[in-house]
This record gives sequence, C-alpha cells and structure tokens, in this order.
Amino acid sequence: LQGKSEGGESLIKEIQMDRAKILEYCGLCNTAFTKLPEVQTYISQGKEMFPSDLNNDSTGRNDIHTSSRTSQQRIVNVQNMILCAVGYDPSVGEKIYTQIIEMQQNNDKDYDEDFNKVLSSYMTNLQNLTKTDEKLS
Repeated sequence: LQGKSEGGESLIKEIQMDRAKILEYCGLCNTAFTKLPEVQTYISQGKEMFPSDLNNDSTGRNDIHTSSRTSQQRIVNVQNMILCAVGYDPSVGEKIYTQIIEMQQNNDKDYDEDFNKVLSSYMTNLQNLTKTDEKLS
C-alpha cells in the first residue's frame, strides 16, 4: 500500500518495517532526540525547529507548531516527520511504534545484538524525553 506526501512522493502504508528501515528510523530519532538542540527545544518548550519563513507550507499554514500543545504531541510530530523521511506514511506510525516496542521488549532473537542496542537506545531516549516532560509539568 502506498499514499502520497504533499510533495507527491509515494509513502509506504505497510504496517511492518524491515530491519534496515527500523535501524534507519531509530537512528534518526536517536540523533534528533539527543544531538539536535532545535529538536530538544521544540519538544521541551514548543519553540520552532525551523525558521519562520520555512514553516509555512503552500497554503500558508503552520500546522507543526499550532497542533502540538504538549511535549508528547511534539514527540509524535518529530517521529512522524522521521517516518516520512524514511518513506513511511505517518498514518501507520502508531502500529509501527507498537512493532518497535514489542521487538525491544521481547529482545527479538531474530535480530543481532547491534540491532537490539539501537532499539534499546531508542526506547531509553523516549523514556528520558517523557521524564523531562514530567519534571516540567
């Protein structure tokens, strides 16, 4: 199954991600959550990640910021942007996140130690972001 992004690119609507895509997705999330101050500030404070002149799409909307009132919603926004970056439609995001969480909890034997480390790092980063949000509340 495939959908189209606003730019016309095809986005995958399959619920299963293969190993390479999971590694790419989790690696990008780990980098965004831990190494990009703009993303960290956006998640914790809701401040813009991109300069104002880049925020508006062709309709003049600025949905990324106006639609995310809590840090949890902003985390999901970042995850959805990264899903698009690796070619997946955000509409399947929740099911993909569930797949990743289940794989990490099961310490999936079908994957190697490096793969499981990336999954563990992803989950730890999400937990740390959530703890930071709780402290700010």
